[in-house]
Amino acid sequence: MLVSRLKKTHGVNERECVMTTNNKILVIDSDPNYGQIITQHLSSNFECELALTGKEGLEKFASDHPPVLVIVDLNLPDMNGLDVCEQLQAQKDQRYCAVFIISSDDSIGSRIKSFETGADDFIAKPFEISELNSRILRTIEYVEQQEKLRILKEEGDETRKIANIAMAQASQYSYIMSFFKSLNHCQDSKQIAALFFQAMDFFKLSATIKITFKIIEHFDKNLADISPIEKDIYDVLENHGRIYEFGKRLLINGRNVSFLVKNLPHDEHAAGEARDFLAVMVEGIEAKIDELEIKSAITDAKKDLSQAIGNINNNLTQHRTTIHEVMSGMIADISSSYHKLDLNDEQETYFTEMVEKGSVQMNKTEDLLKVVQTELKDILDKMEKINAMSENKPDASNESSDSIDLF
Repeated sequence: MLVSRLKKTHGVNERECVMTTNNKILVIDSDPNYGQIITQHLSSNFECELALTGKEGLEKFASDHPPVLVIVDLNLPDMNGLDVCEQLQAQKDQRYCAVFIISSDDSIGSRIKSFETGADDFIAKPFEISELNSRILRTIEYVEQQEKLRILKEEGDETRKIANIAMAQASQYSYIMSFFKSLNHCQDSKQIAALFFQAMDFFKLSATIKITFKIIEHFDKNLADISPIEKDIYDVLENHGRIYEFGKRLLINGRNVSFLVKNLPHDEHAAGEARDFLAVMVEGIEAKIDELEIKSAITDAKKDLSQAIGNINNNLTQHRTTIHEVMSGMIADISSSYHKLDLNDEQETYFTEMVEKGSVQMNKTEDLLKVVQTELKDILDKMEKINAMSENKPDASNESSDSIDLF
């Protein structure tokens, strides 16, 4: 059944493959028919190898030409696919690649175990070949991005060590106070994420963050995107409470921000302290995002109101011109018709006064529009003052002299 489904989707149009310096893929699957269909489909864009056991797969991975991606089935005849994944992770330092888990077990527990062993993505059987191909392309793009960032990280390690020594000299309390002061000046989600990872470096925690502000964004410590399987963890645990702990990993869920900490301290006292300050940081960041959303709403309202006032100005000018033209034309037409209508003086006076009265009423209507225009302008001025007050708050660094400056 699975094989027939794969064959049906074999002709699906796919995105153009990302060409890499290493485009080898190793498939470790105990079902030869299933494995051959996958390798045949991918062979047009990748150099593919198939292994039917975990041992054979590990041997092929250890070859002189290692793959950029390894696809591992969890159900292997000689060993568990998670054990294979762990052994592959042990060699990643020398052979950087992605590990892709496939399994017929689509439970949360299976996904979490795959994540804990270091897998980069997870896909449940049965699946469409087009879906597999798309996930493979995204995973390989992610691997290449991480490899580039790893090189940049090695180049900046020395500078980072100096910064870590300076941060270690301050207490946790002082750092949290400094964190909130700096948070006050953040203007977007990327600045918030950068500040968060500075705090994670200080507390020696490895983490990722999910921020919802206008759009949903995920960041790793390099402010780059996170792996597909980590996004999966955020999604499947979204409704599992505010704090969800599994192993030495901790997920804290908020309304518009979530943290995934991957190395919670083994010492229970230190772990408790980490839970406490992380919970406080969530509340602070949530309040900041609420503030940014309000400021964004005010900015949008100012823009809309300013446009409305401009439209009223244009319409009022056009209205004034039209009324003047109509009234002038009416007066001229009536005046030129008096002799034709053979009106007496009393009748002429009556018509003249009637037209002038109408003109006065039109002018009063125009005055009412001017009042509305003035009121809208007053509202816009008040909104601009509120916005200016929020942008020109006193410098947070001068609010207290009790905390220690870190930099």
